[in-house]
Amino acid sequence: MKFPFLLSALFTLLLVNCDKNTTEDPDLTDYTWTLISVNGKTVPDSVVATLYLSPTQPVCNGSGGCNVYGADYMLSDNTLTFDNLISTEIACQGKMNWEMEFFHALLNCQTYTIQDGELRLSAGSEILAVLE
Repeated sequence: MKFPFLLSALFTLLLVNCDKNTTEDPDLTDYTWTLISVNGKTVPDSVVATLYLSPTQPVCNGSGGCNVYGADYMLSDNTLTFDNLISTEIACQGKMNWEMEFFHALLNCQTYTIQDGELRLSAGSEILAVLE
């Protein structure tokens, strides 16, 4: 008598779990994004630049690939802007140009989209940076 009930419960659980989307995009905040391209150029593996937006305060931080940085951000709908970016000032051979382009992308960002696990920072129709 218990066997049909258990079988029915197991089948219901399988149906419910099959309906869940397991490839959800990450939230914009409270997630560490890693730069994969800037200004249409693929970032080399030797440059690990990141972006973390706090979910509780309008501040962000990360690595530019060489130096650590912090900034303020403003978020409204799909509008995202950065201001007051500060960073350490260590010189790193082969990474400084990537870092400057990434910081420039942050400071010029106007909007964002998240699709297929990628965060795209844009100004008008131009994609400034892509992070995953």
